[in-house]
Amino acid sequence: MNDRSDAPIATPAASASPAKGRRRFLGAGAAVSPVIMTLVSAPALGTECFTPSRSLSRNLSKTQKDHVGTCSPAHSASHLRTKSNFSPLVIAGTSTSLAHAKFHDIFAVSGSYNFGTGTLLTVLTANTGSGTVNPVATVIAALVNIRKGGISSKALTETALKDMWAKGATGSYIPFAGATAWGLIEVQKYLVENNIVKPG
Repeated sequence: MNDRSDAPIATPAASASPAKGRRRFLGAGAAVSPVIMTLVSAPALGTECFTPSRSLSRNLSKTQKDHVGTCSPAHSASHLRTKSNFSPLVIAGTSTSLAHAKFHDIFAVSGSYNFGTGTLLTVLTANTGSGTVNPVATVIAALVNIRKGGISSKALTETALKDMWAKGATGSYIPFAGATAWGLIEVQKYLVENNIVKPG
């Protein structure tokens, strides 16, 4: 009988150390992350924007397609303090810059907001500055962005904006049934956070 006690014992190949296993796992995760980042990145030509009624849930399902658009706002309120940035918009039937349209020819006198014969540009300028932007200026910027065609009508139309202004100025704008009424601060928040107006 052969005694093989002195023969080397076969052992399985040494397993990878725990540290190498973690490195392999992390390496696999790093290889996948660009794909994940691509899936969640915003479209190059605009971002999703929602009607006021869907702005809180931001539901992108197919059943909500009539409430979701693509928005590429051209301006922030402070950017419009220069008349040339209203270009090429003009007052209907004229060659006069929209900057010189009277605020209340477009937006109703509402609540304590009465700017008399003030133009869009003078009202906007009076309501921006010192690092702060008043909701009034944000509403004007939204109007300009809508008229320049960068805002999907699925998200917000000029008619809907005028309604938001008139009711928001008295703290009575209801974005959807059962919601707490919005004032102009909430209207401004919607316009900026929902990509209707650029921040600033």
